[in-house]
Amino acid sequence: MAGELIFGDQEGLRISLVWLPAPEGSVPGPVQETWGSLALSIGEKIIWGDDAPVDEQVEWNWIDFLEFMIAAWPYLSYEETYPISFPIEGDPYEEDPPHPGHLRVKVEQSWDTIPEDQSIDEDEALRDFEVVHDLAEGFWGAWVPSVTLLRQGKEMWVGTDDEEWRLPFIKVMTTLEQFADAIAQRVEKLTDGRSRSAVERWRRHHVIEAKQRLRIAAGMTESRVTALWPASEMAREMANDNVTDTKFDASELAVAARMMDGVMADGDVAMLLRYIAETPHVKTPALDALAARCDKELTKLGSVEPYVAGNSIAQWLRKELSYAEDAVLDPELMLSNWGVRLMDIELSGRRVDAVAAWGPGHGPVILVNKLGKRVSRPAGRRSSLAHELGHLLMDRRRRLPAAEVLGGRVNHAIEARANGFAAELILPVAVVRTTFIQRFGDRPDDMPPSDLEDYMRSLSERYGASFEVVSWRIGHAGVLGRQHGHLLNKYQKSINDRID
Repeated sequence: MAGELIFGDQEGLRISLVWLPAPEGSVPGPVQETWGSLALSIGEKIIWGDDAPVDEQVEWNWIDFLEFMIAAWPYLSYEETYPISFPIEGDPYEEDPPHPGHLRVKVEQSWDTIPEDQSIDEDEALRDFEVVHDLAEGFWGAWVPSVTLLRQGKEMWVGTDDEEWRLPFIKVMTTLEQFADAIAQRVEKLTDGRSRSAVERWRRHHVIEAKQRLRIAAGMTESRVTALWPASEMAREMANDNVTDTKFDASELAVAARMMDGVMADGDVAMLLRYIAETPHVKTPALDALAARCDKELTKLGSVEPYVAGNSIAQWLRKELSYAEDAVLDPELMLSNWGVRLMDIELSGRRVDAVAAWGPGHGPVILVNKLGKRVSRPAGRRSSLAHELGHLLMDRRRRLPAAEVLGGRVNHAIEARANGFAAELILPVAVVRTTFIQRFGDRPDDMPPSDLEDYMRSLSERYGASFEVVSWRIGHAGVLGRQHGHLLNKYQKSINDRID
């Protein structure tokens, strides 16, 4: 189309724009100057504009969208969590929303079962989130389908009513920035107050002050950030206040603080941030090379269930390192050999088992809470360290580039994948199948419960796995018939807790 401007590419977020004469009778100024027709697509899916249903054609003034981008830019850059946590003990939620486009639907499902004041507070929190994460909020007085964006490390998670995508974060932000630049150029010569204000603010959209960056990235109030942050780290952050930042990278401390918020006392948070701040960055070339190869394996796996993907990567790792299928592995020794620092600490609570940081400024380091509900036992410590090893391999180049808190506010799919990795690394399901058949044959119809428990104990002692892990591994191996499946129930505390 003549005069068409294209932002983005065919594989990811793509915006096409044609400037048009404003409707007859429109007032000269930014509305008239930025009138145009737009199409927005992701891959082959057209969400707004050409070839969409007639009532979804997008012909509008784009000064509105520029002002939306000015307000939204810091949040699209640094905010990585929903405004409401899923789940917290006592809450009615069973799991995370499947993607950002379903956030409101998921939250509203509970409103008939919770106090009205709570539902009002949640609605306000959702609105505050939507006005800076839903691109449809860039239209004042018009309706278009929602396109909700939420950063996840090096990916941008995009959701509509019926579909989701994980796109390269930098590419999405670059596309949006180029589109906003084009709008700003249309009005930069206008002299009205609205145009001048929008242009001036957009010119400084990369300059985000330290306390605002940390407040958004950590999900905390500015006063709590000030109270909890190590002085040296705050000074370093503030030294960059007037520097244009195009990296969008939150610090290891900010990411860890976000995952700790609401699950541990402020005193513990401050202590952990201080430990991370005092840990220098060290090079881990062997681990980095292995993580790069792991990333290619994840790409080959495609869209499989997270727990299954974790299992597959653990199997790949054994082969990559030339370990026998039935070899007993020591995650702590593996981490140490790769240069990952381990520190035992004591927190006041038991919910968080470990905090790991591995960004460009600090670490990699794993801080192990000796009083944690899992790591206080040897089998739980092995599983927890295997879990963190899984993150170091699978997530540093994708959704967790800086830190992770085991027992904190972390996306369930990411945790399920690391759990799958840990379980398979410690006790391969193929070993369970082989040893089970050797012991009980193909049809253990008459197996008494005591024999099963003896078998589980033998696996637990050899592989250093808890009965919880062993029971899940037997279940995944598919060696028990329905008449015996109930025998595992007493060992399986929770469907979401597979590495106790």
